[in-house]
Amino acid sequence: MALHIRLPLIESPSKSAAENIAEHYRHLLFLSLEARIQPRPFDVSGLKTAPLRLSDGMLARLQKAATGADVDIKQAFASLCSEGLALHEAQRTAAATRLTPMAAPVDMGRFKSIQQAAFYRGMLDGLAGKKIVFCEGSTGLGKGRVIAMVACEQAKAGKTPVVISAPSLALVGQLYAEVVALGDDTVPVAAVVGASEFVDDEALLLYLQRAQDDPKLPVDEGVKDWAEDGGKPLNPKAIAAIAAGVSAAWLMDDLRSLCDVMPAEDFSLSEDAGTGARSAARAVVHAMRERAKNVQGIVLCSHMMLAAAQRTRWKGTLPMPKCILLDEAHLFESAVARVNSVQLSLFSMRVSLKRYIAAHEIGPSSVASQMLRDVGRLGEILQPLGDSANGATVTINDKGALSGPVRDSITQAVESICSKTTSRALEGLQHLPLYQAALEGVLRGMREEVHDKVRLNLSAVRGYPSIDSGPASVRVQLGDIWSTAEGGVALVSATLYAIGEDGEYHCDYTRSALGVPLSRAATPPPVREPHIVNIPTVHTLSASSYADFVPPERSDDGGLAAWHSRVSGAIGRIAQDARGGTLVLCTAYEDTRAIAKNLQDFGDRIVAQKPAHRFSAYVTEFNAKYAAGLRPVLLGVGVAWTGVDLVDGGVPAAEDWMLTDLVVCRLPINFNQSSTMRARVANTGIHPIISEALLYFKQGIGRLIRRDGVIDRNIWILDGRIHPSHSWPGMVRLRAGVRRMLRDYPKRQEADFILQALELR
Repeated sequence: MALHIRLPLIESPSKSAAENIAEHYRHLLFLSLEARIQPRPFDVSGLKTAPLRLSDGMLARLQKAATGADVDIKQAFASLCSEGLALHEAQRTAAATRLTPMAAPVDMGRFKSIQQAAFYRGMLDGLAGKKIVFCEGSTGLGKGRVIAMVACEQAKAGKTPVVISAPSLALVGQLYAEVVALGDDTVPVAAVVGASEFVDDEALLLYLQRAQDDPKLPVDEGVKDWAEDGGKPLNPKAIAAIAAGVSAAWLMDDLRSLCDVMPAEDFSLSEDAGTGARSAARAVVHAMRERAKNVQGIVLCSHMMLAAAQRTRWKGTLPMPKCILLDEAHLFESAVARVNSVQLSLFSMRVSLKRYIAAHEIGPSSVASQMLRDVGRLGEILQPLGDSANGATVTINDKGALSGPVRDSITQAVESICSKTTSRALEGLQHLPLYQAALEGVLRGMREEVHDKVRLNLSAVRGYPSIDSGPASVRVQLGDIWSTAEGGVALVSATLYAIGEDGEYHCDYTRSALGVPLSRAATPPPVREPHIVNIPTVHTLSASSYADFVPPERSDDGGLAAWHSRVSGAIGRIAQDARGGTLVLCTAYEDTRAIAKNLQDFGDRIVAQKPAHRFSAYVTEFNAKYAAGLRPVLLGVGVAWTGVDLVDGGVPAAEDWMLTDLVVCRLPINFNQSSTMRARVANTGIHPIISEALLYFKQGIGRLIRRDGVIDRNIWILDGRIHPSHSWPGMVRLRAGVRRMLRDYPKRQEADFILQALELR
């Protein structure tokens, strides 16, 4: 157990950007206690104080030292921290005198800017010391090129294999192109993608064969012709085709592009693809994995592939990495959590059972038919829970979220389904081993046999329910990855550092979430291209108008409709005068619905995101409206804050009007609802919520400037809670952090209501 106690803080210039205040002062105290230094009287009258979390053991040692020296606990703490600081500085000096390998001098001719060169040097110096380096660089810096350059140099230094990882196949493909563009033939390069990126050709050919005798089975003629031609790649430059090599075939992206009536996802190859003896697609996957395992150079993969390789102890998919470069590193923890979770898709199970019943002409009393009815009953229980959550995730084994009878009914339904999966009557049912593993994982979580969280989600397109079960922490898995990469790790992202309590940027929260040991962390200064903050004008609310834009505390509050009305009016005025498109960042679907309704007069300009639909469809709609000459207004939540680039790359920057204005309706609080995030909140209180909100806010306002040279850009902050006159208990650090972040923008205007702000433009 640990307790919070308010203690005085001595001045300490040696605090690392990778540690928070509590960690730093606990470390100073620990050094003195371990050295058996006795506290002395200390004047604490002029020192700042802060609540620090001390373990029972450390607090007992501090109290004992204070009693033995006949001083109070505050004087003892300050005195011991002062002595600990001297010890800490002595250790740092000794470490600095030891020979530390440093990177070679930077050749500026290789870089497009001073900032890119600084980013490269910070990464390379950290890896030279085999550290885990927190490399934050802004949009437009050219981080991908730096990653490629550093990977080649690490490979030449003998740190092979070097693994480059990114969250999506698209980014993996871009990084592969960056490595190849360097033209260094001395470094072997390979890419590996998941087996699920390939078609189970055996299942697809069997389906097409059955369709010849069963006219009820839908068939796309394009798929039929493609399969008869051996599933050759439609786009040889796709990263999956590149990873597969000269024998590339049977790519899932190709099948998806050809399917209109056929269920493409049902033919995805299982990760347990085997040795390749069964079919052509399995042979392609097996050959790809063998090539990657034997590469003594650079291997590129997704975050999910890297996490899966660790889970299987580096057997079968990726070689054990000596050095790792993670792009978009802030997303890596969630990827590790997903890999160590299991998912039960009720829709997929129903489809498999229906096909199995139809193919074998099984009657209603069969095991398969009984199981199908059980799955339907489970869906009937879960669907209303998912619908009422309004797009949020529901933790169904959380006693505070659902009543006991509801949890019991879910457990009983899952038990009934699970009991039938062992029947020999179901031999040959597609994906049966995956269903068994998922059902057993869900049951363990529901029965509280493990500490995993069991969550209900709705599918992105049609709102079908699924259940996943995963751990509350993945620190063990992350720690194993970091220790395996003994040659060093580069964590690369535009959002690793958040504003700390001292008003400066720190990466202590990200370091803690990623489980990086403080002793191994290296923190070169974040690098930002000047145009990111120099181009836009930031508009905030004045003392006379902020109160009208304070969101209500509860969604059922009678003031919600009035708040929606005021925010909609402001957005309408902004969009009316905007030079181009507008992105409105919301935090709930009820906000996008209400604002869209209030802005009906804007007609086809409005693109409002809704639950259970893919966000990419809204981006496509936004782009189409822009191409048609409209100035579209996208009302978005979730991924709109973190994963959208609205840029017209076909014209010079000064003529790019695709996105000129960005609006933040309210701050992004409680966005992260993962089991690992919930565990952090339970352990440390509100600190993770504030840190996540600051990182999401940083990502959100970063959506506006995606290239240099654009003009007439505006950021509008409509959340009245950030005004210093507003009382916001518990969120002072969040408000201060947001205001400190906005001070980085030299062009700022505080308006006496939104209309005046528009007149100042």
